[in-house]
Amino acid sequence: MSMVFVAAAVILSAATLALLLRPLLRAPRRDAPSRAEFDVRLYRDQLVEVERDAARGLLAPAEAEAARTEVKRRLLAAADAAGGGPAQGAGLPPVHRRWPLALALAVALPAASALLYIELGEPGSPDQPIAERRMREMLAGGTTTEQAASLEQATQQLEKRLEGRPDELGGWFLLGRSYLSLQRFPDAVRALARARALAPEDPDVVGAYAEAALAAAGGQVDATSREALTKLLALDPASPKARFLLALDKAQQGDLAAAMQGWVDLAAISAPDAPWLPMVREYLDQAGAQSGIDPTTLQPSPEALALAAAQREPAPASGGTAGQGAPPVAEAGGAGPNAADVAAAREMSPGDREQMIRGMVDRLAARLQEQPDDIDGWRRLARAWEVLGEPEKAAEARARVAALERR
Repeated sequence: MSMVFVAAAVILSAATLALLLRPLLRAPRRDAPSRAEFDVRLYRDQLVEVERDAARGLLAPAEAEAARTEVKRRLLAAADAAGGGPAQGAGLPPVHRRWPLALALAVALPAASALLYIELGEPGSPDQPIAERRMREMLAGGTTTEQAASLEQATQQLEKRLEGRPDELGGWFLLGRSYLSLQRFPDAVRALARARALAPEDPDVVGAYAEAALAAAGGQVDATSREALTKLLALDPASPKARFLLALDKAQQGDLAAAMQGWVDLAAISAPDAPWLPMVREYLDQAGAQSGIDPTTLQPSPEALALAAAQREPAPASGGTAGQGAPPVAEAGGAGPNAADVAAAREMSPGDREQMIRGMVDRLAARLQEQPDDIDGWRRLARAWEVLGEPEKAAEARARVAALERR
């Protein structure tokens, strides 16, 4: 929360309180006329007007007499109220008795406002121009035909603002996503290339750049998108976007066997309800029909098995091996690999494979330090440490699981 915002909130709160508390703390004016006294003056003026209109012939004698009678009746009533009625300000307690109420309002209103903002607002969010906030809302929820014009206008405003801000990562990333939504693919590539230059190791930025490059190439994986997808896979080995499109790249190059292996691996590391699984299986069936390879005979690679083990808790060991017990593609992404699969994956390459698996397990451990209540994550970590031959670390993870189960 910026100091400018805090100062503005304090000033506005003080001004609002001053307006609210002024009537409570102000003593009534003794020289001000009461409502009855004001009415007396008004009715006297009306009598003068009636006499003037009668003299001009604007009122008939009978009408003038009726008006005089009505005004005099009201004048007498007002005079009685002015003589014996309560003075202005009567009914209110003295000023010194109103101080507790004023003090309570002065404390309660700012406190309630602050609590409401903490609950509903976003104190940690950076300032955003309203046009950019609307862009983010439209991009998050999808744009309709009616919103397209608004998005185009907001995009133009963002373009102008970024002309003097070449290092604003969030702005360039948002601009690139807006271009993608508007199907201005070359512009999206340009904007996201700027964002990628500012954050070359950010998977979201690299993935958006790859998507823009792919769209600009008409859906064909070219050298630009291939490089970005390869980088994305290095940053996020479980990225479904990178794995699916790199497999599609293999298929476009005619290597259907490699493409099918890529899709089998993606299915193996995906959750059973992952929304992309139906499309993955459809592409597998098409590639299998063209190549003559039965997809159900393909097994996930050791790398995919190890990655799946680090992402979710393995099923109970069934005694299989990497080549025998791994699930076929129809079941990939279901129960997950067993301990023997992971052990076989680890032993295939004593150097790089060990380093890869430990890197994934270390990342899981680091995430759990930030999210200590993820009981499923601790279960996965305990199992992974057991597979890697780290019984002490596995015991620590099991202890965290037991502590969470007792809550």
